[in-house]
Amino acid sequence: MIGNRDSGESGFLCMPGLEAEAADAFAGFLMSESWTSMRIELCEPSSARLEHLLQAFPDGPLARSCEDRATGEMDKDPVHCVLIRTRTGRNLHDRLNRRSVGYVFERAMALHVEGALDAAEAGYRQVIRTIPGHVQARYALAQLCSDRGDHAEAEYLYRGLLSALPDADEILHRLGDTQMEQGFYREASKTFEKLVGRHPHRGIPRYKLAVTLLAAGRRDAAIAAFLSFDRVVSDDSDHVRCKLKAREVLRRLEPVCGMEKQPEVQQQSISFEPTGPLFRHADPVSVRSARFLTFAPWLLEPSLPSGAWVHLHARSCEHACNGSRLKH
Repeated sequence: MIGNRDSGESGFLCMPGLEAEAADAFAGFLMSESWTSMRIELCEPSSARLEHLLQAFPDGPLARSCEDRATGEMDKDPVHCVLIRTRTGRNLHDRLNRRSVGYVFERAMALHVEGALDAAEAGYRQVIRTIPGHVQARYALAQLCSDRGDHAEAEYLYRGLLSALPDADEILHRLGDTQMEQGFYREASKTFEKLVGRHPHRGIPRYKLAVTLLAAGRRDAAIAAFLSFDRVVSDDSDHVRCKLKAREVLRRLEPVCGMEKQPEVQQQSISFEPTGPLFRHADPVSVRSARFLTFAPWLLEPSLPSGAWVHLHARSCEHACNGSRLKH
């Protein structure tokens, strides 16, 4: 009951003769928790139990001080208090108290939305340090990494999440997006192919599959993916618009497809300025094939229907997460 002002001078209760063992057990439990300071009030100054309890705390990381202060009532003796605090001013074990995790996570998400990415990242990482398996914090941190352009870190986080949640479609979709952002088109095509296999009636993953196949130099497979829209009957709201875009792509590719098949151009780094929603940044992007340069700008320009990319990246997490609603 220590620390509870309404409890009276009850001390702690234990079996007679086991005061020392009880004090050690209390101290051991308290040292396993994460806290910065603890005030013990309404103490008996000469209590052997209290003294044994205080001696059970290690002196290294902790400091203690005592005080006697008036209660404000003339007929009462002063209250004896003991304050125990960490010497560093940081929590024991340098991590959050588990009871604070929910608050810190909510605050980190609010900072993320406000654009305070450094502070939001610190909050997410504190939550993860305290609860390594916190799926929502890892998912939000991965989104933050994508927001600041650290797609390699985002990919690493998404892969870790998929190892725990292999059937999480939204995480798989975001993994494909980070692979596209890094120019890993072959890997991205495999990711979107897996997603299309799970949801053949969704238009956006099918369109992205076709785009990544084309970017990876697999022209015939890409054309087959674009043509496959005509064989799919879907009530997906994006399917029709992606289907129309696929037809536009095929019309523009027609002169290229009619040409004599040429040997593949050696892989090389070529830059162009993308302006469309499939690449949200303005920096030049490395493209692996010179042939892809011929049609990449218009392929990625109006591309998906207006707002489709925002729809993908502004949705909340479907795994009990309130997720960021940042606009891209």
